[in-house]
Amino acid sequence: MFTLDFKRNARAYLVLCMIFSCVFLLNCLTPLSYGDDYVYCFIWDGSSGWNIYEPLPEDARRVEGIADLVQSVSSYYMHWGGRLVGTALSQFFAWQGKELFNFCNSVIFLVLILEIHALSTGGKMVSGLKAFRLLWIFFALWSFVLGINGVMLWEIGACYYFWTMVLVLAFLIPYLRQFRSETETGSDSMRQILGMGFLGLLAGNTNENTICWLILLLGYDCLLSRREKRLQGWMVSGLVGLALGYLALLFSPGTIGRMLLDVQTLGTQSFSGKFLILAAGFLFQFLLWHFVLRGWRARSSFGTGAWARKTMQLIRIECMLSFGMLWIMLLSPELPLRSMFPSTVFLIVAAATMMELMQRTGKHWAGGRLRRFLHRLGAGYMIFTLAVTLWSFYGATQYAREVDNLAEQHARSGSQEILEIPWHEESRMQLVLSGIHNTPPPLLTDEKHWKNAAYARYWGIKGIRMREK
Repeated sequence: MFTLDFKRNARAYLVLCMIFSCVFLLNCLTPLSYGDDYVYCFIWDGSSGWNIYEPLPEDARRVEGIADLVQSVSSYYMHWGGRLVGTALSQFFAWQGKELFNFCNSVIFLVLILEIHALSTGGKMVSGLKAFRLLWIFFALWSFVLGINGVMLWEIGACYYFWTMVLVLAFLIPYLRQFRSETETGSDSMRQILGMGFLGLLAGNTNENTICWLILLLGYDCLLSRREKRLQGWMVSGLVGLALGYLALLFSPGTIGRMLLDVQTLGTQSFSGKFLILAAGFLFQFLLWHFVLRGWRARSSFGTGAWARKTMQLIRIECMLSFGMLWIMLLSPELPLRSMFPSTVFLIVAAATMMELMQRTGKHWAGGRLRRFLHRLGAGYMIFTLAVTLWSFYGATQYAREVDNLAEQHARSGSQEILEIPWHEESRMQLVLSGIHNTPPPLLTDEKHWKNAAYARYWGIKGIRMREK
């Protein structure tokens, strides 16, 4: 149960309010991304042979109700991909509007921070909150997630990667509590068994490179618990649900069809190209790996008690999951940067768990003076990159509003001419100074490109293109 102790956790709640305000502002300053954010406003119609690499047909219909949403998600599953959870969320928010998404996404950001905090401290969501730990988790997400906009602020990207990761961590928390306990934890009622089965079904339908490792991990955990006579029904139902959701994801008609189409349309990235992208992601994670491995080398100083021993086991598991989720992408036909998000989240969980172990035992590999220097350095980096990011996103929002106004005026005029909009390009210097927090890319100079076509269909105009530089 959630227990709120405002007096004891006043500083932690103040930190959460500050984080929410910051993330909500970032969401408000993140414009819709040309392409997916507009395509998902329409009902998927795979029966016509249309796919996202082609312009939307002129008779495409907008999602305007629950029936349209169900029809669209069903068609998506049959013709384009198996991620039902992410697709349903994406099309729901595309239908309801960006304002609702901005608020809900900011709340979910806090939930992710609380989940990481809970996983690092034993599974309690809102009791015993530590203000500094919450700030550190926010800093880690901000600093070490490569391309945070494409994963946590971009509407469609957030629904497919960010929201689903929150679902996966929520599913894992009961298993963590069970692992921490020396005896059975909680009841094993039919309600709990069915609830975990359903939650597992949803979690299994989230991400291809994440769930396979969790099935192996929880399968081993169930076998170990059975041997120790601590196995409960909800543990089995959760694992079964997870496996069924994953099978529904992998073997959906849409997943198989899209994989074949991706290979035909885009080809496959070379092994060396994917290796370089993964190396870049690993470089972003380097400081986290350094922190965790330095702590691992000093593990003998943490004692041999049951709590310390189990904590080190958890850290090892979290690191193995992070590593596996990152490098399994070498087997994928393509490798977008956002695919590295699950790996980074589990590595942040491992680092936060190591931090909890050091705090409880009073054993730190870094001296007090070095820690204070690192805290100030991190705070300076956070403030500077956040300021640059806000400025960059503000400029992108102003440009997006200008384009929207031009498109709206063009639609009202009834003109059948192609609308031309001003040239826009993100400053490379701002991108670097922001910590690689890029703004959504602009429209293209080709009015026939699927991104331009989707935007034109959204506003009901003949076509749109960006002027040549």
